[in-house]
Amino acid sequence: MNEEEVRRFSEENNNIVVDRTFKTENSLPIPKPCPKFIHAFHNYPEILDEIAKVGFEKPSPIQAQAWPVLLSGEDLIGIAQTGTGKTLAFLLPAMVHIDGQPGRREDRGGPAVLIMAPTRELALQIDKEIKKYQYKGITSVCLYGGGNRREQVKVVTEGVDIVIATGTTE
Repeated sequence: MNEEEVRRFSEENNNIVVDRTFKTENSLPIPKPCPKFIHAFHNYPEILDEIAKVGFEKPSPIQAQAWPVLLSGEDLIGIAQTGTGKTLAFLLPAMVHIDGQPGRREDRGGPAVLIMAPTRELALQIDKEIKKYQYKGITSVCLYGGGNRREQVKVVTEGVDIVIATGTTE
């Protein structure tokens, strides 16, 4: 996308604002959004297959802007309304990250991704979303107070790639 296309994309998507929190004179430019799934995941055909299975037609604004940032290895704070695709915005790059780590997953000694949620309801919702996508055998578990602690410990001990956790029992 050229700068005019980026500006138009922002305007057409609720005037999405993208900026660096700790900007310096040496800061790299912010990666441009990817308005199509293929733009973000052309190197990951299995992810494109999973997206096709769920039937999405195009990335949401938060996804279009988050994926190029996260796939480039940068951190991101994304703020968007409920139901706009934030979970998938960080989930798919997390799966790429897990798969890209050196060595066999079984030999890594623990999960590669920790997702902290403020409530049990949101933690379970994130876990449900993760389980919709089957990418290279990546597994997840949701840990929360009030659940079966023995079963949760067993799953983590046996090996899991993503842990979704909350400290609340509400």
